[in-house]
Amino acid sequence: MKNLLYILCVGMILSGAYSCKKGENDPFLSLSSRKARLTGEWKLSSENSTRTNTNSTGTSTTVRTFDGTTSSYSYTSASGITSTSTSTMNEDITFEKDGTFTFVRTETQDGETYTMTGTGNWAFIGKSKTAELKNKEAISLSFTKFTDSDGYFEEYAGTHLNYSSLIIEQLKSKEIVFSFDDAGTSVNTSPSGAWNNSWTGKGTTTYTKK
Repeated sequence: MKNLLYILCVGMILSGAYSCKKGENDPFLSLSSRKARLTGEWKLSSENSTRTNTNSTGTSTTVRTFDGTTSSYSYTSASGITSTSTSTMNEDITFEKDGTFTFVRTETQDGETYTMTGTGNWAFIGKSKTAELKNKEAISLSFTKFTDSDGYFEEYAGTHLNYSSLIIEQLKSKEIVFSFDDAGTSVNTSPSGAWNNSWTGKGTTTYTKK
């Protein structure tokens, strides 16, 4: 029996029919590949995030928590005034085997419903010594189209990529935990209204399989 189990294990390793642990909270060994586990329909079940925005007026901060039904926001303005609000929300994302994804978020606050939808491409990010990432420990998302219920519409083509990355802290067959830690700066040098703006974002999101 021991010899049979040994042969089966070696066979799985040689054939690639297993997946090694990548994220810190991943299962130690899985018979499904990371792509197979990621593929499918997912629902946002929790989020904790903090975003800051800095411009000529100062720095403002938005803290958001989500418990699967209700989003709670705490906004602190550059002058130090804090306000809070809540909304009900539903967010779904579907990762397809062909490397595409769809995204839908519906949020209702004070009787008004706001919807965002998007489509794009996803891919695993390779090993990076600089970013301290293992192979397939993170994914990139690149939107090709984005719309909202207010009539806003963006479509990306050619070499322009609306790119973001998510680190996979945990990837199980029924649950994914992503983390993000990003920053950016936008500058407008137009003589009629020059301005600059910088932002940071950090947090974790958990999705459960639908």
